[in-house]
Formats: sequence, C-alpha cells, structure tokens
Amino acid sequence: ASTPEDMVENERKLEAKEEKEWIREELQGILDEKIIGVEQQKRISSALQELASESSGMIAAVSGISSDMDWFNDSYENKNTVSGLVTKKSAEGIFILVQSRRISDAQRIMVTFKDGTETEARIAGTDEVTGLTMLNVPLVSVPVGGRALIREAKMGSSVGPIITGAPVIAIGSPTGTTGSVTYGNVTGADNSLDILDNDLCLLTTDIYGSGDATGFLINLDGEVIGMIDMRYRDNSVPNMLCAVGISELRPVIRRMEAGRTKAFLGINGIDVTPEISKANDIPTGVWVKNVEDDSPAMAAGIQKGDVITGFGKTEILHMAGLIVQLENAEPGQNVILHIMRRNGGSFEEVQVPVSLQ
Repeated sequence: ASTPEDMVENERKLEAKEEKEWIREELQGILDEKIIGVEQQKRISSALQELASESSGMIAAVSGISSDMDWFNDSYENKNTVSGLVTKKSAEGIFILVQSRRISDAQRIMVTFKDGTETEARIAGTDEVTGLTMLNVPLVSVPVGGRALIREAKMGSSVGPIITGAPVIAIGSPTGTTGSVTYGNVTGADNSLDILDNDLCLLTTDIYGSGDATGFLINLDGEVIGMIDMRYRDNSVPNMLCAVGISELRPVIRRMEAGRTKAFLGINGIDVTPEISKANDIPTGVWVKNVEDDSPAMAAGIQKGDVITGFGKTEILHMAGLIVQLENAEPGQNVILHIMRRNGGSFEEVQVPVSLQ
C-alpha cells in the first residue's frame, strides 16, 4: 500500500508533468507565431518564470560555517552560502552536489531546502581532481511535507552540437544572490577543460552574472545541462557565466554518491580519432599531452607523445573509454597499459605496468 508520503510525491510528479507540458506548449506556440510583440513577450517571461520556479525544488542552499575570533577575542561565525544540486533522493538520503572549495574550511555544513527546512549535512564523497563534493542529508531530518517539495534533478545532455545556441535558464545563485534567476543562450560547448584523467566540457553563455556565481543551467525541459563554475571563465569577459557540462560529470556524481574514490593515473589526454590517425599516421587511442609530476603515470615511465591503446584487456579508442576504466578501477590496483610509442619514423607497442593511486 502507498504511504502518505508516496501519495504526496505522486501527486507532485503529476502536477509537475502537467506544468512542464503547459510550459513547452506555450513556448512552442510563441515560436510558431514568429512575430514577438508585447503580449508574446509577456507569455515568454511568464513561461520561463514558471519553469524556473518549478525547478527550484532541486536546488538547495549550502552553507559552510566556521568559527572565528574578532579583534576583541569575541567569537563569531563565518557563513559562506552557495547553491547545491539534489542529484538523488532515496532511502539512503538526499544527495547534494556542491563545489568543494566553497565549503573546504567549514566546521559544519548546513543545507536549507525550498520549504525553509535547515539541517546538517555530512560529506558522502569528494573528487579532488574536479573539485566537487557530494553531501548527504538523512531523509528523516526533513519533514514529510518538505520532502515532497525536494526534487531529484533530471539530467540533460551537454553534447555540443545539441545545445550550442539553445536557450537556457541559470538558477541557484547566478548573480551571487541565493534564489536569483537569469536567462540566455549557450554560446559554445567544447571539451577544452584540461583536467587530469578527465574530458570535461566547458559551456559558455551570453548570460551576465557574478564572478562569484554558483548554480546550474537548465534547458526548456527543466533538465540540468551544466554546473556553473566561474573558475573556468574567460578573462576577456569575466562576468559571462560558464559551466561544466553535466554529461561528462555524471560518472563523477554517481561515484561520489556511492562513496567511491576514482583511481588516479595522472595524464592529460586527447582523442586520436580515425580521421586524425589517417591524416597524421598516428595510432588511434589517447594521445598523452602531459604527465603529472609524481603521478602513477610518471612513475611507470609514460611519456608525452605516447598513445594509450589498451587498459588491461580492454581496447582504448578515446579518452571517454579510458575514463570509464579508471572509474571502474580501484586505487592501488595494478594494471597493464598498452602504449604505442614513437621509435624513429614509426610507432612500436610497449606494455607498461602501472600502480594506480
């Protein structure tokens, strides 16, 4: 039999589905009319506001709290509040994604949900390379009525050709103020974030925001497509919001929810596609651009210019494939990497034993 909480949640889901369908029909009808006048503009604004409001349930205000002393030796609390994303809601608790640096010095972490419920959170997992942390709040610490308002985020796609030029809404704290909302378009999406053992996509927008912005980009289906991260902004346009694509972050999110640690290799790599391979006479795989100092890759003798073509018995055709293998491996695991290394005018295969960290 359904519990009262299940009934409330099912009713909320039905209402949310009907609301989303109305919003999409409204926006599509406006676009079909082609000519946008005052009334059409009002309808667009109203539909976008409805979507932003509906999506606010998947955002939580996360506050890192630490104690300090003033000049008169009186104690006081520092409170740094940023926006987090509810990635999962289950019997295991409510999981919330947030930037690590925003809470790194906190002695306590408090989370405030849409209904105003404030409760303490614990760290469920971290990823040092991407600088992300997953928090967990026990489900019982949120009243039943409040739980119904908390929405598990629906993840969209951050694949460049699909979303470049698409309208998006920035929710969370895009202006630096909790609960702020801004609108605009994705201006670019490319795998240009040079982060160790990752192939993350940088999304740029035409949305003017704060250099201290946090939050998330959603599409017109209410799906999250990116996590705002101003560490990667272009210095020539420092107040234009940028984000890390959500598609590439999904493995990181699921791993942190499970409390697992990703095995560390320590390379920056780019894909050698069949087209690049044919044009440049280079083996297909992952071209090693750089090897991190004191990393397992360096200790194993992997060099810049090597092409990784295999991980144990698994063929590696691109960076995404290597990332999957590292996600499934365990720190401390020993593996054999198959490397194609240039020797004179040709490449020869080398099998390199690596002890992952």
